[in-house]
Amino acid sequence: MRFPTLFLVSIVCQTLAAQGSMRNWHFGMNASVDMLAGPPAFQIGSAIGTGESCVTVSDVNGDLLFYSEGMNVWNVNHATMPNGTGLLCNSGDWQQGVATCPWPGMPNKHLLFHTDIDHTLYWSTVDMSLNGGTGDVINKNTFLATGIGEAMTIARHGNGTDHWLVVRDFAADLFKVYPITNAGVGAMSSSVACGMDDFDFTGMARFNHAHTWMATTMRGGFGNGGLLGLFPFNATTGVLGAGTVIPQYAPWGLEFSCSDRRLYLSHNDLVPIQQFDMLNGSPSNILTNPVDATIPITAFDMANAPDNRIYFVWNDGWNRGARVLGAILEPAEAGLACNMVDSAVVWTYPFAANSTCLPSFIQQQASVVGNCAPVSVSSIEAANELPVLCNTIIDNGAWVRWPAQNEGYQLTVISATGSMVRSTRSEGADHWLNTENLSAGLYVLRLSVAKVGTVRSLKFIKE
Repeated sequence: MRFPTLFLVSIVCQTLAAQGSMRNWHFGMNASVDMLAGPPAFQIGSAIGTGESCVTVSDVNGDLLFYSEGMNVWNVNHATMPNGTGLLCNSGDWQQGVATCPWPGMPNKHLLFHTDIDHTLYWSTVDMSLNGGTGDVINKNTFLATGIGEAMTIARHGNGTDHWLVVRDFAADLFKVYPITNAGVGAMSSSVACGMDDFDFTGMARFNHAHTWMATTMRGGFGNGGLLGLFPFNATTGVLGAGTVIPQYAPWGLEFSCSDRRLYLSHNDLVPIQQFDMLNGSPSNILTNPVDATIPITAFDMANAPDNRIYFVWNDGWNRGARVLGAILEPAEAGLACNMVDSAVVWTYPFAANSTCLPSFIQQQASVVGNCAPVSVSSIEAANELPVLCNTIIDNGAWVRWPAQNEGYQLTVISATGSMVRSTRSEGADHWLNTENLSAGLYVLRLSVAKVGTVRSLKFIKE
């Protein structure tokens, strides 16, 4: 679809202003990305060091306030806050060991929830009005609950002010819901059976943007198989309904597309990222009818970004720079048409490869996000070293140019349903893509260089 330039600029400005709180990402071993720097850009100077759990808090203007892996809290200057050490958390091996939200009705205060290695859940407070405006930690390690597993997430209350904390009590096989109001963290208000395992504490949970569904996984340690579940949620009452849980192979990361139409699931093995259509009827029908959204790739945490794309951590086996962030450029599109790139952000800091995590954010409500079309704030699709199609609406054919691949590359045409139509090879940087015999419709053009493991995707429409 083609939009007038002024309309597109308006969408960009509104969307980025609404999601400035998601601008700064601190994660892994000293890894940091500015998501509104034009192309998402790797930063240096982050003090964080974590394997699995982390949060980053910025204000609505995108100014960094603090970040944490649940054991330490660092301020905007990357210095530890006063009282910002000694928080009890197993962030190195807990997938969602830390979560945060503003303290309702308390300007400058943020609640930080963290789970220790003995499965005890605590909360602490970050007060940004202290220490000259750079923050201080108070109410440190306040006890909340025991028997808590990895899955922990926060939803906005239907009143637009308060929040709900959801954690998994794995020993009791329950998801427990705690209200967060101006009075602080209240007593458990509701619970629902998980239908999982009373020993396996692994996994994660993620709300959609409307806070009407919670998706959850159990990774499948301790001799168990993995599980994937969907639970309905009422953001006004804080009640989780009975869930639907099915077996799933090696599940890891979860994320919803901006519009909530698609749910994405990554895997801790060489398996495609899967996509689930949330309009596909019953929860059972949704979960049992996934489609492949990418090529096989071992991917970990996934997270929405201000540009309405979904980014994911994966292990770059060809060592182009340790771990990289891949991106699903058009998450609303079905199957392979969602258009994955495997190297949206690459960093070379020597220890970043130890990370599987991305920061945990509270999902922005649809009314805040606004238009869900991917916002063109980066040059991911148009950098000189990336492939380009001279036309995206094609009749008999079009030129494909990949300047970085003068020695040639493989081109595979895939239909919108995921079927391979044909595969051919280019012997240089330029290739004439003949489409005379293709039926009208949407296609994905997959370009790959096997010897270095590089894969790129382009979409085109055959008229």
